[in-house]
Amino acid sequence: MPFGTGQRVARFFKKTHDEYQLFDPVVFNILKDWLRLYNSNAESDPEYILSCSRDIHIDLYNFLINQKYPEDWKNIFKDAKSDKQLSHQKKIWFDTFKTLKLIHYLRDTSYPNINMFDALDMLFVKLEIDNKISRNSKDIPELRVQRQYLRLLREI
Repeated sequence: MPFGTGQRVARFFKKTHDEYQLFDPVVFNILKDWLRLYNSNAESDPEYILSCSRDIHIDLYNFLINQKYPEDWKNIFKDAKSDKQLSHQKKIWFDTFKTLKLIHYLRDTSYPNINMFDALDMLFVKLEIDNKISRNSKDIPELRVQRQYLRLLREI
């Protein structure tokens, strides 16, 4: 059963969409690296941050350009009266809505959604969890195997 809106649940039962898809976990690695850079006390120059973002991923850089990061931040630095105010502006500029926009941008440009069970296998590897669940295919496993995934997730 999908998590989400009534529309999403209806799609699941009509089988009009593959609801067993998740964002590629690589997207969240890029987001983690971006947040580490963005929230660091490193040099505050927007051009420096923008340059470092390109090193993280070119599509992160492109997203920031599309979102007018350099122009916005030059104005924010010019108007900020204190470090506290600057910190507050950082939270406002890169809020949850913009975070989701970045995730969707990365999905649409570089990392399309992947099979949910492939994503879970990647998660288990990253968390160094011994996953002895065997799937016969890359498709949606039978319900018995899905329950094994659920049990393993509940142990985390």
